[in-house]
Amino acid sequence: VDGRNNRPDLRKSMEALTSRGIVNLLVEGGARLIEAFIAAEVLDRFHLVTTDSVVGRGGIPATMLGGLDGRLRGAGFVEVDRRSMGADKLRTFEREL
Repeated sequence: VDGRNNRPDLRKSMEALTSRGIVNLLVEGGARLIEAFIAAEVLDRFHLVTTDSVVGRGGIPATMLGGLDGRLRGAGFVEVDRRSMGADKLRTFEREL
């Protein structure tokens, strides 16, 4: 799909996938990709695996705009489920309508 700055347009990408019957997508990304998905407003529900481990000396931010929980709240998401998976947590978020 077309995009800008050598990056695909996420809205067009999601439309292309949906037109092919793909309605679930596994994305493993860093702060820029997570922020792009949030900013594009293409998510209604998503699952996030988190851990208490810190990566790097001071940690690595999950989004480009600060802490993940605050950024998700600001984008209209609420946590609807949380489950333990050993040392990790599976968190489910949905966009408030």
